[in-house]
Amino acid sequence: MLLLGKFQPRLVGPVLTGTATDHSDIQLHVFTDTPEQVYIHLIDRRYDHEVFERKLRMPPDRQITVPSVRFEMQATMIEAFDAPTATTRAVARSLFVSAVATSRSSPQTSWMPAIGVSNRLDAA
Repeated sequence: MLLLGKFQPRLVGPVLTGTATDHSDIQLHVFTDTPEQVYIHLIDRRYDHEVFERKLRMPPDRQITVPSVRFEMQATMIEAFDAPTATTRAVARSLFVSAVATSRSSPQTSWMPAIGVSNRLDAA
């Protein structure tokens, strides 16, 4: 996905596993030093977005909360979960646990369950 290419996106969730429906969001893991980099990137490109937190199950038997962003691109919802570059790039192996919306942004007026191995999404 070119829009988020500088954040090394990895496709995860139902699109990766082949279980997506017409109503499934495209879900990505992105890697940043700070999640604000993604938010600013979207604002600079005039994408409305919603910031939220997602709980992911990570091996071995632990959960982490990661900052996430949801936005629409060409009538498709995209969810991107931030994985700080300072941490290991292990991808959550099981379904997400929950999501809690924390804020919304509209630049005109003022960012998949993860299963198994992820693929790098170089172009879309």
